[in-house]
Amino acid sequence: MHNYSDSICLYYILLFSASKTRLGANNKLGKKAKEMILIIIDTTNRRIKRILKKLRQNKSQLTAFVAWVSLSALCLTILVVANHAVETIASRLKDSAVEAIATETEKGDDTAETQAEGAVKRQADESTAPETGADQSTRSREFRRGICPRPRRRSKPDLATETARDALLLEAAVVYEKYDEILYAQCSTETKSAESDDDTRKPDESSATNAPSDTTAPETTENSDLPVKSDYSTKAHHWYCKNNDNHARPPLPAEFQFIIRHDGYWIGKEGCGKVIYLTFDAGYENGNIAKILDILKSKKVPAAFFILENLARREPQLVKRMADDGHLVCNHTATHKDMTKLSESEFTDELARLEKAVREHAGVEIAKFYRPPSGTFSERDLALAKKLGYKTIMWSYAYADWDNNAQPKPDRALEKLLGHTHEGMVLLLHPTSSTNAEILNDFIDRLISDGWRFATLTELTSS
Repeated sequence: MHNYSDSICLYYILLFSASKTRLGANNKLGKKAKEMILIIIDTTNRRIKRILKKLRQNKSQLTAFVAWVSLSALCLTILVVANHAVETIASRLKDSAVEAIATETEKGDDTAETQAEGAVKRQADESTAPETGADQSTRSREFRRGICPRPRRRSKPDLATETARDALLLEAAVVYEKYDEILYAQCSTETKSAESDDDTRKPDESSATNAPSDTTAPETTENSDLPVKSDYSTKAHHWYCKNNDNHARPPLPAEFQFIIRHDGYWIGKEGCGKVIYLTFDAGYENGNIAKILDILKSKKVPAAFFILENLARREPQLVKRMADDGHLVCNHTATHKDMTKLSESEFTDELARLEKAVREHAGVEIAKFYRPPSGTFSERDLALAKKLGYKTIMWSYAYADWDNNAQPKPDRALEKLLGHTHEGMVLLLHPTSSTNAEILNDFIDRLISDGWRFATLTELTSS
């Protein structure tokens, strides 16, 4: 009887384990448990046959055996029924959960669809709502400056009224805005920019992001307490001028006529003869600035270097050499920001901060010549620069030499420069260009042999 009791307990445990495992995630264990049950049943059958032989001699044992079989059958029946009930309940719970998730999803889709329809309707209402003249003027001005998102879609009649000049300014605003974002984020790389042979416009050369920050307040420059007229326009302009291949002086674009009133220069005085004003925009050193300084010194040619704070802090001896060799060290601002977006005090700080850095690190005083970063400026900017004692220097010719990863071929670059010389030419080059370092010597020799001379910005602004 003791053996019978052990068998009943073992049946119960194994059947319960198989049932529990079946409901779980590990089906392999359930299969193994079932195989074990079959083995035990087979073993038990063999034991029962042996017991039956003994029971023929002892009827009391036969009665006990019948009781054991009945009890085993009852336990087995209970386990099978319980297993079936658990599976049924689990299946129903799963179906209920799936239905609930589906219902919530449908509700979410309906809500999203309703919100989308409401947004479309509001957008349609806004697009059809009348817009005041002031709103149209403000939105157009801000978009040309690149400081606001793309405006709402216009109807065909509105697009047809756009002038050619506005289209040019819109295109330039996008190009310069993207260029400035990359330029301000990298220190030792320069970005590409499309420039045609006939349209000279310049996204600038370098960045000062990695320059150490100056925690002390910058010194104020002369006349900084004088007010600037509030009616000066803050509209952003992007400098350009049209060039030709017949060595004629490029005309000043009509929208830039105001630069003359604010000590702005971009070409020598008419009738000055074969004079070239050589200028460089430098934000960092990559080995080519020193080469160019060597060439200028050997040829005894003066130049003007518009630098950033980054160069003054990292290469003070190079900046000092510029001054010692007789070149002008000029102001291209401290960090090459879009100056049209700054307040008057921020504008002043940009120029004063570079003055201080050059004075403290290189022992040099900045020459009072200012060039706007990327050629982006407003009438207010020029008025502020004039108030601070600066003369603004643009250029009458430049070419795509600022991208160190896409340098023009030397022979093609030299041909382009020689083909666009003109009276009073203010030439903008980048001293980080390997092509410029290679062709500068021949360029100077060719011009001097043809009767040209190189003059300083001091001469340009005093005429």
